[in-house]
Amino acid sequence: MCKLCDRARASALTQGDREDAERCGALRKQRLPCAVLTGFLGAGKTTLLNRLLRQEGRSEGSKRLKLVVLENEVGEIGIDDKLVGSKSVGALNQAEEVILMPNGCMCCRVRGDLVDALKRVIGRAGTIDGVILELSGLSQLAPVLQTFFADAWVQRSLQLDTVVCLLDAAHAGRLSSSSSPEARLMREQLALANVALINKVDLLRDDRDKTLASLRDIVRVVNPSCQAFECSLQDEEKHVPGGLDGDSFLRSDAFSLTAAAAASDLLRFDRDDGRATHSTHDGHGHGHGHGHGHGHGHGHGEEDEDEHEHGGSHDHLGFSTLSVVETRGPLDLDRLAAWLEECVTKPFPDAIVRFKALAWVQRFGQDELWLGQGVYGQVSFGRHRGIFSADKKKSIVVFIGPIDDPRYGRLRARLERAVADSVITAPEPEPGTESAASAPDRSAEAALGPPSRGIKHFRR
Repeated sequence: MCKLCDRARASALTQGDREDAERCGALRKQRLPCAVLTGFLGAGKTTLLNRLLRQEGRSEGSKRLKLVVLENEVGEIGIDDKLVGSKSVGALNQAEEVILMPNGCMCCRVRGDLVDALKRVIGRAGTIDGVILELSGLSQLAPVLQTFFADAWVQRSLQLDTVVCLLDAAHAGRLSSSSSPEARLMREQLALANVALINKVDLLRDDRDKTLASLRDIVRVVNPSCQAFECSLQDEEKHVPGGLDGDSFLRSDAFSLTAAAAASDLLRFDRDDGRATHSTHDGHGHGHGHGHGHGHGHGHGEEDEDEHEHGGSHDHLGFSTLSVVETRGPLDLDRLAAWLEECVTKPFPDAIVRFKALAWVQRFGQDELWLGQGVYGQVSFGRHRGIFSADKKKSIVVFIGPIDDPRYGRLRARLERAVADSVITAPEPEPGTESAASAPDRSAEAALGPPSRGIKHFRR
């Protein structure tokens, strides 16, 4: 038995006591297992989460796990929590509960939210089988992991079982080879993980083998004890590697506090009271500011206060979020994609690091949900597998990047205009016909300055 097993002795724990507790078999049997998913923006964390939720319980004789999902998302208007473990995304099971912690960073106020959420989960320990925590792409990992060990009650109740870091094969190389804040963040996320998934390998074209070899070398240099696997998580015909397929991914006992403490001082604790030896992010300060997101469609009087005028800045990266909620009508996705390409991504290729959208679309008189994704200016849309909910006719569009950087001037106004000008305010005509309502708004385009060529309105 360890000191944590004896509650009378658990008040004054040394670093050695906490590491001994992680090796205690008796304690492990009592604790609720937790998995943490980390990785930079657009690496595929939510895709992995949904794969994990859908695959468990598949094997013969295995039971359906009851899982609680904690979602930490950038910005106060979330999309990922609406895509997790529900029938609307075709999951074979639903998460028992999805707890959303917005604003992306875990170092200050939202970290208190994490502690509250973990204690709430502990209260359900007898009714659930495990917890999956998906961090935002801007979240520093060390303070999150510290939360599992800084409080003796939390460490006694929850077992941090595995930490998975996802890397976008198409973009991880550019981050890891620079000294930018984004590169430092990605290396910190990787340094504390026990599994690395190099995702989206199917998108690699030229020098594929060279790129993958370089990424494997990066993993080895940053974290020699981390196991690296290549995958294409969007291809559901292929299994999830790294011991994450099947029903045992929450009982791998793969995370090591001893190894993590060697990589980060935040995982080392004072001998006196268990507090971390440093209160900052391994020497990196952190400030907070507030950006401004906007919702549209106010004339309807149907939006809740928490559905508009949100945003946030993450000053350790200089990133801001812009969240737009549009309720006036369905979106023309061809027009939105053309707007973004001509007025945003071409003139400002590095301004939008991440784009996400859950769009209300109307095609041939039918309402549908479409999911938008994008990383570094790449924008794509695909039909969402969910059934459209007529009582929530709205679109949510989220932009993440150095939007408020002075170099980009009126970029925020352009992003808002891109969404507003993509609204179809009248029913879409039958195939082969055209109407004034569906034609691009050239006056709005001209007010922001013409793009390099005219915006074309493409028909599906």
